[in-house]
Amino acid sequence: MKGSLLLICLLFLTHSFAQESDQQITWAHTLDGYNTTDFTDMDVDSSGNTFVSFMYQGAFSDPELKNQLPDPGYVGGAVVKFDAAGKPLWVIGIKGAWSVVRSILVAKNGDFLITGSCEGITSFPSVSGKVKKLGREKIQNAYHHPQFLFVARYSNEGELKWVKMLETSAFGAGTSIAETAKGELFWAIHFSGKLYDGDELVDEASTGSSNIYKHEIVKLTSTGMLTGFHPFQRISFDENPIYNARLVLDHEDALIVHGLFQKSVAFTPNDSLTNDNYYDSRDAFIVKFDREEKYLWSRKIGGQHYQDISEMRVDKRGNIHVTGHYGYECIISNGIELIQKTKFEYTSGYSFFYAGFSKDGQLDYAQFHSQPGYGGTVMGRAMGIDEKGYAHIFGSYKDTLSFDGKVDPIYGQHDENSVFYSRWKRDSLEVLSQQIISKKGWSNYMDVIIRNGKCYVGGMYYGTNELQDVKGKPFRFSERDYGRSAFVYSFSIPELPEIYEQSDTAAQLLAIYPILQCLPPQLLDQSDIWVLREDRDPTSNQEPVWTGDSNCGVLRDSVFATLFPNPTAQLTTLELKGIGGRVVLQVFSSSGQFLFAQDLMVEDPTQQFELNFSNVTPGTYFIQLQQAEFMKILKLVKM
Repeated sequence: MKGSLLLICLLFLTHSFAQESDQQITWAHTLDGYNTTDFTDMDVDSSGNTFVSFMYQGAFSDPELKNQLPDPGYVGGAVVKFDAAGKPLWVIGIKGAWSVVRSILVAKNGDFLITGSCEGITSFPSVSGKVKKLGREKIQNAYHHPQFLFVARYSNEGELKWVKMLETSAFGAGTSIAETAKGELFWAIHFSGKLYDGDELVDEASTGSSNIYKHEIVKLTSTGMLTGFHPFQRISFDENPIYNARLVLDHEDALIVHGLFQKSVAFTPNDSLTNDNYYDSRDAFIVKFDREEKYLWSRKIGGQHYQDISEMRVDKRGNIHVTGHYGYECIISNGIELIQKTKFEYTSGYSFFYAGFSKDGQLDYAQFHSQPGYGGTVMGRAMGIDEKGYAHIFGSYKDTLSFDGKVDPIYGQHDENSVFYSRWKRDSLEVLSQQIISKKGWSNYMDVIIRNGKCYVGGMYYGTNELQDVKGKPFRFSERDYGRSAFVYSFSIPELPEIYEQSDTAAQLLAIYPILQCLPPQLLDQSDIWVLREDRDPTSNQEPVWTGDSNCGVLRDSVFATLFPNPTAQLTTLELKGIGGRVVLQVFSSSGQFLFAQDLMVEDPTQQFELNFSNVTPGTYFIQLQQAEFMKILKLVKM
């Protein structure tokens, strides 16, 4: 006998949101030098001063700045400071044979730190006019200038405090900086060949090709003294480079790293991730270490073709949010077990993803969106999380963007990138709009910082672009006949209700959370492992049978509950064996939202019930079964 149980369309999936324009843009500025000016990174201090790093070619000038930057010869790196009202105060340029500032961080005391790479003799100036020169000249007949990885610390007013440089025998760069509560620094670098601190050899990527890269996380004091290397990065990757690893420290000083890898990436001798070796395939990883530098967990966002995390943010409770894009498919896993998976689609464009993980690495939610057509593209580019827990995601797309009709569509260009702003309440989209309109050109978001109720946005553009509603009127970006330019602007975030729960686990999930904690995943998925209900009959003579290290598993011989197929895109079948009478079924989202409940009457020794998840958002769901004195949790993944 086969019963039929249809899950109704859930309220949070069927909302139709009215388009709203609640982003009050307060100031905007473009950085438009003689040639190309590329935005690289941005940070904001507690007073609302904005520090923007960029790379430039040709002379750089700005009508609102007194000091200008001369032609660096090839490529130069620079930092400009804006006050809280968006007025540029000063700019400093890092000049060598070739120099780039890749990342910037405002320290807890208001200083700012920059990292990147430079070649030859490099000048690090202060706003006061003082200049410190480091590095060395190119030796005769050498193919290129000696290359250095650097991190430099400046005061909030632009006065250089110190510079730390490491020399590589081939190529490399500093890519990210993070600061602990005690002021100690983690510095992400990658390099090929040999790595020197002065004359001392401190590491080596390989003895062979200069194309083999290694990634390290260097530990520094607040004054720039090298104290060692994080254990994660002591593994040689042998032709398996990690690209652009980025660092974030949460409120407990746990270190979280994300980046790209090919073939494999090792975090400890016993913990690693691999991809499936598809042609030219790159996967993204997230890995977390505690404050004692002990490995905790890792996750992979992979699949065929290409997957990239563009931005990762950690909220005030330690939950991790990521956005980015993928090629043919997107698979979220822990390297062994599948957590979430999209349908495979062969396309030349890229698709959007946005996912949230709890601080212990459990997938909380995931959203995926593909544009129709072979070349359809939509990508998450930058993201910030505000104090209320809302995600503000900025991205790019072509043609028309509607996120499956859940909000009013926005319309862009067919042949060039258009950009969008979106606001999400966990996995629910609330606002979709265009803040920048591109005409005969394009723009791309690169970074988002949220401080004190304001959102600060930076990126680059080319051609004709216009920012909407800056103090009640459009702001047209400056325009040149050649070269890219950078932009930065700020807007106020409207007053929004708090969305964080009193606990990380919603009230509806509290009853099953202890089960999820005490049962290992392999037992949770085992069909004959059940749990004694806390409200069971105290006169029951049922004796628990302990299983492994768990103290809550009860083995019920010949009593089974299974789901198949799992994962599923639409329908799944619940099969019950050896159970008679009334069974209460309840469905919860992974965030603890109660979705549905129904009583099942089991009349046969083996009985099946069909569950329809076709109208349910992709994600992880928990199906709770209660029968007599026992309870069981089944985990279902909806693709």
